Amino acid sequence: MPLVNFNDVLKNLRGEELKDVTDGKEQPITLKTVCVEALLTSYPKEELSGTEKMKRYRIAKKIDDLNGEALLLSVDELKQVKDLVGTRFSPLIVGAAYAILDPTELEAK
Repeated sequence: MPLVNFNDVLKNLRGEELKDVTDGKEQPITLKTVCVEALLTSYPKEELSGTEKMKRYRIAKKIDDLNGEALLLSVDELKQVKDLVGTRFSPLIVGAAYAILDPTELEAK
């Protein structure tokens, strides 16, 4: 079960922090922000039960409630987070997030 620091800031291909501009303010994009959004998004053609939606909500809440500490995810939780981040975001965000969630993803396959 991997221990993940969701407060880590995502980085681009040159190692620079990724930023989001909201209301004219630049803020770093954290793994927490990306994962919570991916977990709480409804996707086209998805027909989820209330149980599955609640499961996603619980994981998102655990991540969102963190105050700088790392979180131990189960293998199933990690897989679900990775799958949803992969569905929701562009290759740059996916690559940056996976580099933190599962650094082995960066190895050539």
